[in-house]
Amino acid sequence: MLLSHHVTVEQRQQIKRFKQQIQDAKTLDERRLYQAQLNKFVERLFIENRLQRSGEQ
Repeated sequence: MLLSHHVTVEQRQQIKRFKQQIQDAKTLDERRLYQAQLNKFVERLFIENRLQRSGEQ
């Protein structure tokens, strides 16, 4: 699980930018594109966090 304290301020800002782009999208295709980018970004954060945690154990 990825919690808010696991992400940096910059990462949090990037997530907010993606969410704003999704809201501002004019077409469904644009919205899907931005949503896919957000999903990949969050997935990458999750994987990085998991690798970091497994290295600590």
